Amino acid sequence: MKNKKIFQKSLILSSTVLLMSSTLSVPVQVLATESTQASEEKATTDSEGNSENTADLSGDQTLNTTPATTENSTQESESTAEEAQSEPVNSESRVADSVNPYRLGDTTIKGTTDYSVTKYVRYRLYASASSSTVLSTVTAAVNTDGTFSIPINPALVTSTSMVLYVDGSGTNTFVFETLNNAVQILAATAGTVVTSTYNIGNANVTGAVTGDVTQVALKVNGTLQPKVAVSGTNFSISVSSLNITTKDTVSVVGYDSTGKQLDEKSVVLYQGETINPYRLGDTVITGKINSNTTTKFVRSRYYATGTGASTNSASVAVNADGTFSIPISSTLITALTPGVLYVDGSTTNTFVTQTFNDKVTLLAATAGTITPDAYTFGTPNITGKFTGDVAQVALSVDGVTQPKVSVTGGTFTLPVGGLITSSNANVSVIAYDSTGKQLATASIAIKENATADPYYLGDAVLTGHVGTTGAKVVSVYVNGSGVAQDVPVNADGSFSVNVAGKITKLTDTVQVSGQLLVSGTTAFTNLRVPVLAVPASFTKVDDYDLAKATTVTGTWVGSNVAKSGVIVNGTLLGTNPTSGGNFSYYTKGKISKPTDEVYAVLYDASGTELARKQVNITDSNTGTVLPSSYTLGGASITGTYTGAVAQVALKVNGVEGQKSNVSSSDQTFNVLVNNAITNISDQASIVAYDEAGKKLDEQQVTIVEPLVGTLTVNEYTIGNPDITGTATGDITKVAVSINGKLQSKISVNATDNTFKCSVAGLITDPTDIVKVIGYDSNDQQVSEINVTVNEQSTLDVASYQIGAQYVTGFVTGNIATVGLEVNGVEKETVGIDKTRTFNLTGKGVINSKTDTVSVVGYDSEGNKLVEESVTLTDPIVTASFTQVDDYDLSKATTVTGTWTGSNVVKSGLIVNDTLVGTNATSGGKFSYYAKGKITKITDVVYAVLYDANGTEVARQQVNVTDSSTGTVLPSSYTLGGASITGTYTGAVTQVALKVNGVEGQKSNVNSSGQTFNVLVNNAITSVSDQASVVAYDVAGKKLDEQQVTIVNSAEQGPFTSLDDYDVAKSTAVTGKWTGANVAKSGLIVNGTLLGTNTTAGGNFSYYAKGKITKTTDVVYAVLYDANGAELQRKQVKVINSAAPVETASFTTVDDYNILKSTTVTGKWTGANVAKSGLIVNGTLLGTVPASGGNFSYYAKGKITKTTDVVYAVLYDANGAELARQQVNVISSAKSF
Repeated sequence: MKNKKIFQKSLILSSTVLLMSSTLSVPVQVLATESTQASEEKATTDSEGNSENTADLSGDQTLNTTPATTENSTQESESTAEEAQSEPVNSESRVADSVNPYRLGDTTIKGTTDYSVTKYVRYRLYASASSSTVLSTVTAAVNTDGTFSIPINPALVTSTSMVLYVDGSGTNTFVFETLNNAVQILAATAGTVVTSTYNIGNANVTGAVTGDVTQVALKVNGTLQPKVAVSGTNFSISVSSLNITTKDTVSVVGYDSTGKQLDEKSVVLYQGETINPYRLGDTVITGKINSNTTTKFVRSRYYATGTGASTNSASVAVNADGTFSIPISSTLITALTPGVLYVDGSTTNTFVTQTFNDKVTLLAATAGTITPDAYTFGTPNITGKFTGDVAQVALSVDGVTQPKVSVTGGTFTLPVGGLITSSNANVSVIAYDSTGKQLATASIAIKENATADPYYLGDAVLTGHVGTTGAKVVSVYVNGSGVAQDVPVNADGSFSVNVAGKITKLTDTVQVSGQLLVSGTTAFTNLRVPVLAVPASFTKVDDYDLAKATTVTGTWVGSNVAKSGVIVNGTLLGTNPTSGGNFSYYTKGKISKPTDEVYAVLYDASGTELARKQVNITDSNTGTVLPSSYTLGGASITGTYTGAVAQVALKVNGVEGQKSNVSSSDQTFNVLVNNAITNISDQASIVAYDEAGKKLDEQQVTIVEPLVGTLTVNEYTIGNPDITGTATGDITKVAVSINGKLQSKISVNATDNTFKCSVAGLITDPTDIVKVIGYDSNDQQVSEINVTVNEQSTLDVASYQIGAQYVTGFVTGNIATVGLEVNGVEKETVGIDKTRTFNLTGKGVINSKTDTVSVVGYDSEGNKLVEESVTLTDPIVTASFTQVDDYDLSKATTVTGTWTGSNVVKSGLIVNDTLVGTNATSGGKFSYYAKGKITKITDVVYAVLYDANGTEVARQQVNVTDSSTGTVLPSSYTLGGASITGTYTGAVTQVALKVNGVEGQKSNVNSSGQTFNVLVNNAITSVSDQASVVAYDVAGKKLDEQQVTIVNSAEQGPFTSLDDYDVAKSTAVTGKWTGANVAKSGLIVNGTLLGTNTTAGGNFSYYAKGKITKTTDVVYAVLYDANGAELQRKQVKVINSAAPVETASFTTVDDYNILKSTTVTGKWTGANVAKSGLIVNGTLLGTVPASGGNFSYYAKGKITKTTDVVYAVLYDANGAELARQQVNVISSAKSF
């Protein structure tokens, strides 16, 4: 019936098209004919009355499939004809239609069509080929280039068995359809990326892909690089321009051919070893080792013929920074071929286990020349040329080589910088290649010109040096006339010519010439000599004593001094002729006061001043006084004096009193007032006299009102930050004096007259002399008071063992009594005697380590001074358990055991830190009913013993078991198999198979062999099924559940055997396997795939020397199919037959006193101890090298409380722990 409807519809369309063709004379494409009716069934069905319907991406649209009536057919024909008339088509030139296959998960349907005919496209989706209901349809416009992209909700297309069509039309009404194409639905693309480890510096990141991955892209620190096509199943991405380091985050993203991302995998970055190329003739092989490796030693191996026996170097230790330098004879390798050079790395110098074996690049020896230019002494640079491999040059002066300088372009310039101090210096230039290898050395001939020293008028001789001119004699010419001929040159090249009286003026032209022999060949001529005047200056001017001197005297130098004079207070007294360098000018009566300003002056013949110097005026018969201020009512006036003062007198209101002698020992005076000064308005002064009674000075005395004020200061205890007190009267400032050193003044609080002086850390001993000094607002001292200094009050409390009689300790400072507080309640106070120790009763008061206990110190007034916590330790053990039986949750009701001890009266049970209760006990038997109290195997249970006071005297943990436990271990299941087998442990009696959450019937286990066999009954149909085996006990209690690995029968490639890998002997991982589709094998070490090899014949072999280095390495052998899909992996057991037996132990570990100790110390024994460390509160602080049996770890500031849990630890060279012992942490300032 459906086909019939389609045929009728086709005939109507055909007739309409033929009518249009005859009317328009235009070729028209016939879209639906009888021959195409079957293939276009879906397309035609949609055109029956629903061509204008569209649906969104998520819509489910059922189209009307009722046949059209004749009237409708006629109308449709007319409509179709109109559409056809508006869109004529040339079938010969039309572009072919193409719709791309649709993959599950795609969000668009794409293709191409002829835009001149088709302007709109739509898709139609059916559930199956037999369905006539359109599930969804969406319309989209065609691009002008004929391409189109129709959006589709990927959630609607769930299977490749669904049916999808694309229709085309000239309008979005789809009355006339220009194409009806079925779309191929393909499964979604899938695939994986496998990345290889990337060695920093390599040009490419490499790896492999599986599935539909056709493109990959590198992502570096979140930034995606351009995509790269995959070659087969492998890829290689260039990274030369990216400068990847180990700090970067790198991954590879895989895409299908449409650009859809399928996978992303991280890239393991590895900084490998770097071996520098070796040049023929080098004496070392250098390089650097990755700091992450275990390589500690390196050596070289050279095969002269490329194979056979090798010449090995000695083992060389790698430097701390990873660099190494292996000595090699420069004559060992003489040609680039056929020899081969390797560098090996190893964790030890025996090279039994090697970490790498790298081939070294051989290069021809570097060569080059250097040619320095001639150098003239005194010029700033040495220049020259070089050839070949020269990359650096250095200057050598008298055997000292200066730093290298990089050079390019064939020329060099080296700054001399004062290094060459003589023409006799031994100077050369050294050339090096880029590695620092010396290539050439060239000496430099130093040329030195003749020089003449400056000549000062009046000098007797003219001096100089002939340099490297070779002159043997010199001649001197003044104003063109010879004044000295053929004067021999000294052996060192210097010359000295007598020219006394020959050079008389600064304008004289003086020249020197040199000859190789007397009156022979000229070496140099016209060497100009600078003629200079000797600068005039005073070398000395004597002091002028008003009491004795009559003449100003001194000495001078200078070539043109003619006159001398004296200037007094700005007036020139006159000038006198002078010569011979002596200055003398008579000045008696001209200089009369010490304040006169006097200068000695030198002049030339024209009267121009050449030099002057001030004369120091003294008076051996003068003196001054400096009286201190006088406070009304004082007995005397004091002060100091200078000079010839012998007596002083007090003058009050013009009346001078009796003279008093001064104190010559300290130049002070003290004049009695004798009530001569009675008022602040009195005019008082001190008059000074010399021994002859001559008045030398008089100075006024300042009279001040008397200052009043008092200081009160509190006692000071060492350690306090401040000294406090109060001030009264005129005192506005105070300062503290400590052992005579005055501290800064501070202001007194004007509101309450208090002060607080900071002395933090300044007063450290009770014997320190401390004072507080009070000052008025003018900084005049008003009062002074001593400060009582008390020793700092401290408590040193010993740790207390629960059950001991007393809490003991030691006090310092002002502590007069101490009290014991337990859980906030003071239990006892005792006085402190002269021994400064105390005993506070602890027995019966402190009962548990959970108690909060402290000792409080009080002064004699009962004021609390200090409080210290008491560290509590485990009770005195007077009883112990001899046995505590296991408690089986499935059987036991009572915790039982035995004990020994004389003071046990009760027993109890603690479950999860809660005391369940106590019972009376005797006779050494422990029994406590615990049914319902212990419910889980994870419960923490203790059996406890108590004395008559209820004090805990012993406890021991109870081992909680459950005989009704068990486990299952199912074998892998191959699809299509009848059953799943496996083994079990414990109380398992039945097992059941659970598939995708649905559990099947239970099956009994085989108790004789502890195995099971569960029928599958077709419950597992796909490798994607989730299957597990569930274990039950006899009561039906679930004991365990383990997942089952499901594999295809074609994927079986199990290892039948895998040999142990001995790091001391093995070079390859070996084993056996079986399976039809195994194509490749690989090795994974510590999570990193080393690579894959082709494999066949059931033999597994992978070269692993240097890759597996420790027994702690986690190694898997892996099998793959031809597409790189992993079939099976199996762990390789790593052993070390050469490993020493690792035994070590502590013999002693000393107590650590947090008040005194800085280092944890102890002793240990053991043959393979390499490092020691310290663990504090679970954190390893670090490790240090250990040897000689002595343990020492600096811990100052790391261990701060007696409650810190501290362990001393010993390690072997690989960092494996060998032994640990807890450190007893104490707090004690003194021994008790």
